[in-house]
Amino acid sequence: CVSIGTNKGFKILAVNPFTLLYSLESAPVSIAEMLYNTNIIAVVGMNERAIFTLKRLTIWDTNTQTSRIDFSFNSPITYVKMNKERLIAATQYNIDIYNLSNMHKLFSIDINGSLVRIALSPGLSKYYLAYTANILKGEVTVYDLTTCTKQLTINAHKKPIIQMKFNSKSNFLATASSEGKTIRVFSIPSGKRLYSLRRGMYVTEIYSLSFDPTSTLIGLTSVRGTLHIFKLGASETVQSESREKQ
Repeated sequence: CVSIGTNKGFKILAVNPFTLLYSLESAPVSIAEMLYNTNIIAVVGMNERAIFTLKRLTIWDTNTQTSRIDFSFNSPITYVKMNKERLIAATQYNIDIYNLSNMHKLFSIDINGSLVRIALSPGLSKYYLAYTANILKGEVTVYDLTTCTKQLTINAHKKPIIQMKFNSKSNFLATASSEGKTIRVFSIPSGKRLYSLRRGMYVTEIYSLSFDPTSTLIGLTSVRGTLHIFKLGASETVQSESREKQ
């Protein structure tokens, strides 16, 4: 399933077959983050005078059609992520981490007004948060959300990072910079670089990164309307086989 925010509310759709499962039209929505394929949706609005607002995070239950809990913030919410154990809400100034089972705040990370991108691992026994808060360099900071401690900082790229993705086992982190020429994969929690995958010679914007369930393939889409798929081998790869779909 996928959830999307619209200028009228939000929708939940099944992918195969493509079917509308749920729709709520009450106010413009900028973020509609679904907790896996459950009835729980984290919703953020687009303005200040509506049921959903820019500075309020609403946990919506599609079964009861009501709000379970609301969180108010002092500035607009830019990112919301959830997994089985943690809820992440980010503004320009802070990343707040909550225990999803009781909605208690565990801790907050001061990011000094420079948040660029965040990624949350799906986790099995370990849960990680990766974020980049440097608009000039490609640094990634990784937190262990099980122990609520900073794990490491990775100097991933020379240029700012615009996309990041964990694999399903939470032991790989893929990154792409604003140049879009090279995708790098790092081991978590060590931070060791495992792969450096060459997408192309020309600068482009990477839209998305995704691992397959076995973490042997990684795919990316870009502003050029192409899909590249790389095979991850046993050692670091400078130029990996890819498939391009126009």
